[in-house]
This record gives sequence, C-alpha cells and structure tokens, in this order.
Amino acid sequence: MVRSVFVIVIFLAAIGCKGENMSSDQTAGPDGQEPGFEMDDFVLVPSSVSRERAAQLPTEPSEDARHILGRIDLPPIEDWDEERDYLPEPAVEWVVDVQLEGDPEFDPEVVGKRFDSNWRERFGSMTIYGRDVETGLWTFLISADGPQAVDRLKFAFDYVDVLDEDAPVSTADEYAARVQEIRKQLESFGKPTVAASMPPADAEERSRMLIDIRQRLDVSPVLFLNAPASGRFDGRQMWDTMLCLGLEWGDMDCFHWPNPSDVGDDYFFSVETTTPPGYFLPEEVMADRVHVDDLVFVYSVPRCARPVEVFDAMVRGVEYCRQRLGGTIADMDGEPADITVMREQIVEIVRELQAAGFEPGVDATLRLF
Repeated sequence: MVRSVFVIVIFLAAIGCKGENMSSDQTAGPDGQEPGFEMDDFVLVPSSVSRERAAQLPTEPSEDARHILGRIDLPPIEDWDEERDYLPEPAVEWVVDVQLEGDPEFDPEVVGKRFDSNWRERFGSMTIYGRDVETGLWTFLISADGPQAVDRLKFAFDYVDVLDEDAPVSTADEYAARVQEIRKQLESFGKPTVAASMPPADAEERSRMLIDIRQRLDVSPVLFLNAPASGRFDGRQMWDTMLCLGLEWGDMDCFHWPNPSDVGDDYFFSVETTTPPGYFLPEEVMADRVHVDDLVFVYSVPRCARPVEVFDAMVRGVEYCRQRLGGTIADMDGEPADITVMREQIVEIVRELQAAGFEPGVDATLRLF
C-alpha cells in the first residue's frame, strides 16, 4: 500500500450516531447547558444543539452545487419490525450454541450470573443471546426489555478485539476451554448439547486472518486542499462552500456528506483541517477568527457502502472547492494527488474485501472495521 495515497486511521467520528453529535466542549451547548457525557475534549449533545449553533451563520448557500456530488443510490432507512431475531454475526464472532435436553426454561438473570465478570476475565468477553420462550425469537439475554424466560442459548465471542489492537490472539486451547466451561456452567440446568460454529483450531486461524485483513485493508483515502501560498482559507467563505456542496456541519464539529440510507457509515465522507484545533467552531467562524491552512477530505473504504463512487464524488467536491477557494490538491506527502492511482487502489481494496467475504459498508464489515 502506497503511503502517499492512504492513511490507516481509527475514526472517532465513527462512533457518532443519528440524532446525536460529538462536539468540542468549548461550546457544548447554548445557555450554559451541562453535557451529560464527556470524552476528552468532546461531549455528546443532541443534534438540535448542533443545529442551533450552526444557525448562527447563514444556513442558505450562495448557490446550489449539490449536483456536483451527485447521488449515491442505496436502500433507504428501514423501519425495523420489533418482532425479529437478534443474532450473532458469524463472520466476526465465534458462536457456541447450547440446547438442553427437553428445552427447559431458563431465568436470564440466573444464567447471566453464571458468566459474570470473573468468568469473562478468565475466558473472554462475549455476548449471550437467548431464545425467548414467549415469542420464539432470539434476542439479547439481558436487556432493559429482555425476555422473562429463554430455552436456548448462544454465546458469541469476537474473533478480533477491535478496541485493543494489542490484545493477544485467542489460541485454539482458549477456544476449546470456552466450550468446556460453558458446558460446565450449564450442567446444573440439565444435559447440554454444545456446538461451536467452527473447531477451535479453525477459530484461531480465522482470528489471525481477520487481524491481517484489518491491518492491510483498514484504509482511508485522503485528499488535501492546501490554501494558496498567499494566505489561508477564510472561515466564512469555506463555510459557504461546504453548504453549496450540500455538506452538513455536525459530528466532531466537522463537515460531512450525509448518507441517508442505513447501509454503511452515517456519512459518505468528511471534511476537517490540520489547522488547530482540527475542526470548525461556528462561533469562531461567526467572529471571523477562523482561517485554515487546508481542508482535508477523508472517508473509510471498508465502512463505505460505495467506496469507488464516493471517491469519484469526493474528487469532484475537492475540485469545486479549489475553484471556489483556490489552492492545490495534494496527497498525504504534500505531492500533487494522483487521482488515477488512488482510484485503482481503492478498486483493489474493495476486491480484496469482497474476496474475504466482507462487502464494504455491510453490518459484518462495520463490526470488523
């Protein structure tokens, strides 16, 4: 992989969710509102607060240039029927199925206590699912509106700890021990039949394979629009240009091209800056105190449902900004961006993801990346 083309990153913006935004705690909310959640220099605030902050600046663009980005055709957001199964994702989770002779009913709380924090510390963290006796549907064993009784169980262990890159790979012996200990903990309820989704040795091999995939393919195309040598980009002009493209200001105090579907990330691509603090505060833009050295356009290939189409649109967006604001388009090394090479490499990344069974933007891929 060519360093000048891609950067391997973990997006903090990826934790953003529809309806809530991450914002700098310098301006957590109007009228001295106290944030309910903090993470370093950011707080989680309702999207309504972000809209109120952004409304301090003009909300109507000077022109409508949304056609430049075009449209990415994806399935619209679905209204999920509450009556459905919630199940593990076998592509990224090793699943142990348990059925007791005669399908006796379990109290979820009693079962959960058998696999407490001490057990998980020894044998690994997991998610437990149960088949609800009342509905016959699979769901999380313990939840706010969870089942009162279950008759079958599934234990799901992540093949890869995506939150701790230094976490050791689970060995075949550790996978085997999990099966034995699950059986042991449930024997008092009856005679258990325990079956794993794959043998322990194969599970260890898959863990290593998925780690390799993450290391090689967790990449993000980055395009820099560097300001002209004569000066920086003016905050107000930059803000208007983003609005003209149809970008929205919000999560992480950055601009985003919103994804209206429920496939892939909430945003097709995002725009930030390397000029401290790295994001755009509308209060500072309003006061004419924002002047940045560059605009950084970026997205995650694995988490994007249409990586090549989005790259093409992002290139058009950067070029529009260049025509409006001036400057030069560069890669990670500050060299003129070779768009053809970047696109070819994105196509290859998508091919490798698909060959490994991970279609960009689908749930299993989002779980891994």
